[in-house]
This record gives sequence, structure tokens and C-alpha cells, in this order.
Amino acid sequence: SKDPNNVILHVTIGAIYVDLKQNEKAEAAFTKALAIDAENEDALYQLGAHLVNWAKEIADESNQLNYKDPRVAELDKKSSEIFSKAIIPLEKYAAKQPSDKQVLTILSQLYRNIGNIEKSNEYREKAK
Repeated sequence: SKDPNNVILHVTIGAIYVDLKQNEKAEAAFTKALAIDAENEDALYQLGAHLVNWAKEIADESNQLNYKDPRVAELDKKSSEIFSKAIIPLEKYAAKQPSDKQVLTILSQLYRNIGNIEKSNEYREKAK
């Protein structure tokens, strides 16, 4: 409350929430950091990485269920939505750090997962 516009503080709060597995609160903290400074590389990276990891956890949960379980479709949809949200901050980060091969590879995989092969190939080539 003493320093509500401190980007580093909100990124740190987000990281703490990630460690506590409080995914919505982590996303909110990183988003707050970006509301203060939309160009902050650490906040962009942390939000994108968090969303990718969160979506992977949901996909893993779905994969553990029997394919006939009605929750599978719900979890798969939620996972896809979160993966798609991760593209925005990761693309902004990649524009600032165009030689970060790990992020470029992740973007290639995200685009492949949503069926945009052209963008997937573009990021795969950039990663090379």
C-alpha cells in the first residue's frame, strides 16, 4: 500500500503466488505490474512463463483422467485458453529479446498448438 506503482514489487508478489500455486493471483499481480509499465521485460516474461506452466499443469491433469470423463473437455478448453493468453506477453518479450531461443521455441510450440502453422514456422526459424 505504501508503493502501489512499484513494478518490481508486483512482479515479486506474482512470483510468490506462483510458488504458492495461486495461479489467478499470480496472473493478477503480473498483470498489475504490466498495467504500471507495459514494457517491463521481467513482468512480460514472468506472466508468459506463468501462463504456459499453468496451462501445462491443467493439460497434465486432463491427461490423467479417463478420456470419457466429462471434465476432460473442460480442462482441455481451459488449458488452450491459457496457452493462447501466454502468446501476448511472450511476443512482446521476444520483440525486446529477439535472441532468446527458449522463448522463440515456446512461441513456435504455442502457435502450432493453436493451429497457426505459419507463425509457428516463423518463430521456429527465428529460434534457429
